[in-house]
Amino acid sequence: VFNKNILNKPLTKEKAVKQLLTINGKSHFQISSVSVYLNKLLIGKFTDTVKLKMRKLSKNIIEKYIEEDDPLHSCGAYKFEKRGKLLFSKVEGNVDTVLGLPILQLLNILYKNSIVYYE
Repeated sequence: VFNKNILNKPLTKEKAVKQLLTINGKSHFQISSVSVYLNKLLIGKFTDTVKLKMRKLSKNIIEKYIEEDDPLHSCGAYKFEKRGKLLFSKVEGNVDTVLGLPILQLLNILYKNSIVYYE
């Protein structure tokens, strides 16, 4: 999310460049929400938000990044798990959320409900 607008999957190189230029040098948010059901019963839920500050980059560097990582099917027009992390100078929060799933929060729900455990 940037300025109350959702950063969708750009699907084209032109839209990816435009999206990255929009957040260039600024901060935006990644939000992930998870609900866990067991036998149709909600056993846990949470929402996690991460703030990412993008470096101020030239249009040429942004275009080169898009060619290298091909983030056209990635929300925000970047693949943080690949070279996309180089676009950012600061991440405040859980990097797992940026990668797609805040795994520790999920594991806490699963442990609490004895779905996974350590022997």
